[in-house]
Amino acid sequence: MTIDLGNRFPISGIRHALEVPADEVSNIHAVTTTGELGTRGTVTILAEARDGRLAASANDLGLKEWLMKECGFHTYFDEPVTRSSAFGWLPAALVSNIRSSVSWRKDNDS
Repeated sequence: MTIDLGNRFPISGIRHALEVPADEVSNIHAVTTTGELGTRGTVTILAEARDGRLAASANDLGLKEWLMKECGFHTYFDEPVTRSSAFGWLPAALVSNIRSSVSWRKDNDS
């Protein structure tokens, strides 16, 4: 099935899904990517645009406030900054020490 949810940050709102039997699914994992903004803190990297900008989110209050003021970040659903992550686009040059980690499901032997 295909669902169009409209514009969703940081990815297209179009979703494609196919139901399959659970016993046919293997190697379930998640990848988390983070990067540093100097001494300001760490962001989670969500996506990369074709022009090299990075979609990112932050949870640290001081970092969120700085990103909202200096980089045009927003909170989800315009929630208060104390109750929501902040998200937006960053020039890749601002982000250093980019790292990825893979988490496997506990019941997966991989």
